[in-house]
Amino acid sequence: YEREPWMIAAGYQASRGRSDNAITRLRRGDDFLLRAGYSLNLGPVRASGEILAIKRLAESSVRNAAANSFVNVSGSDQFQVNILGKGSIPLRENLALQALAAIPLRSRTVNVDGLTRSITVSISLQAAI
Repeated sequence: YEREPWMIAAGYQASRGRSDNAITRLRRGDDFLLRAGYSLNLGPVRASGEILAIKRLAESSVRNAAANSFVNVSGSDQFQVNILGKGSIPLRENLALQALAAIPLRSRTVNVDGLTRSITVSISLQAAI
């Protein structure tokens, strides 16, 4: 939902089964996401700040080779909060340069999927067709 200058969004991320990794056969828990933000125009530049909260809904599980079974990874269903800053600069009528930076305010201590980050940075070109 957007009503300038505010935005709020919710989402659900389904994990879609086990990985093909023969050692772990990781199955991530599904995630629920909640995002809220505020944007403003600074001349031609559009800037926004957002908060992204992610709650893992179930513990992840991995293969236990010794027992030939799958076990839940204790603590893998933790809550995570990130803060994001975004900016967009128009280059032409239908082309803009965008940048995003995000840092965790609250991180998961157990990340079986290897997605531990201290900062995320993205730069992209957006073309309107």
